[in-house]
Amino acid sequence: MNDFRRKTLRSIDEKLTEILDELDSVENAEKDCRDSIPGPLQQGKKYEQADAVCDALHDAIGYVEEAVRCVREAAK
Repeated sequence: MNDFRRKTLRSIDEKLTEILDELDSVENAEKDCRDSIPGPLQQGKKYEQADAVCDALHDAIGYVEEAVRCVREAAK
């Protein structure tokens, strides 16, 4: 691999890492919101929606982490 493509992959790695940080921040905020729902209301629709969002964000974080691993492997 030439230097230009390697630099491009490093740039992609940085962007993905920034995205990962942002997703993590949003996930933490959503977890805090979900966890602040009072116990009796945790069987309600709002809690279920917040929980589904947390699950989706967790999955997205995993996919981005895998993309970062692949990009770093390719850049070696």
